[in-house]
Amino acid sequence: MYVVIVYDNTPFLTKLSIEESYATNKDNSMRGTENRFYNLKDIEIAPIRLNAGFQSHGMPSEDGRAKPYGAIHTLTVPQLYEIVKEYDHSFYENEQSPGRAERLEEVVL
Repeated sequence: MYVVIVYDNTPFLTKLSIEESYATNKDNSMRGTENRFYNLKDIEIAPIRLNAGFQSHGMPSEDGRAKPYGAIHTLTVPQLYEIVKEYDHSFYENEQSPGRAERLEEVVL
């Protein structure tokens, strides 16, 4: 999971690594989705640089212009995808994963 957070006026890319486990039957088949559990394995936080296109989503200031990093900062799925590809060099998307075609439609700019 990825999220961009702003702390002390500095944007950071935050990556949560989560392990999914599930109970299996004796023949090693999955019992069902109700038997899944998740473990937060790791949190990585790295500073990033946002370009002007991202900054324009900040909260408006008194003069009506967007602040570079306001209390609320909105990124679209395509914007987050581009940030992740640029800053997380270990990012890998399985080309055979179910639903990938639908996700690609979301990330086209």
